Amino acid sequence: MSRVKMGEMNYLNDLDLRGK
Repeated sequence: MSRVKMGEMNYLNDLDLRGK
């Protein structure tokens, strides 16, 4: 997996955690 994809997934995960 590319570094950009990893960063994107981390970003989405962070948003998901904040949304809860």
